[in-house]
Amino acid sequence: MSDLSDDNSNLEDDPTDTNLPEDSEISIIKTSVFNDENGDGFAQLGETISYSFEVTNSGATTLTNVTVTDPLLVAPSGSLTGGPIATLAPGAIDTTTFSGSYTIQQSDIDAQSVSNQATATGTTPDGDDVSDLSDDNSNLEDDPTDTNLPEDSEISIIKTLCSTMRTVTALLSWARRSATALR
Repeated sequence: MSDLSDDNSNLEDDPTDTNLPEDSEISIIKTSVFNDENGDGFAQLGETISYSFEVTNSGATTLTNVTVTDPLLVAPSGSLTGGPIATLAPGAIDTTTFSGSYTIQQSDIDAQSVSNQATATGTTPDGDDVSDLSDDNSNLEDDPTDTNLPEDSEISIIKTLCSTMRTVTALLSWARRSATALR
């Protein structure tokens, strides 16, 4: 004798359906490199910062239409190229699809750094979007990417002695001695 199972009755033989929770997540790491185009070791207007993006499907479901947005990398000072990623399987890491470039502004030189974050977004199998703010070195944090800019600020002062002043000082000193001697 045998019997098929049922989800809620001893008289029926319906299949038991178990809904699995959807665990869709995405992570992004944004790194930067200051490009010293003229090789002098200091940041100047017009030099650039290159950005790389590591997008990870850190969830358990396949993501589709994966994009990266970055408010810093828009015209006229920046650009973001690549994407979207059509599908990103669970555990998959993409380091080549997206890249960016930013042209350094005077305000960046004055601040001695550039700091910001990007956002990665992907679509779950249910049609919902998941997103993550970038971190500079971890999939578990959301710290901004800071690019320190080497500075070339300096001030100098030159002190010179006027020879006329030395002559006047000597004459006053001689006059004082002469006046004392005459008394």
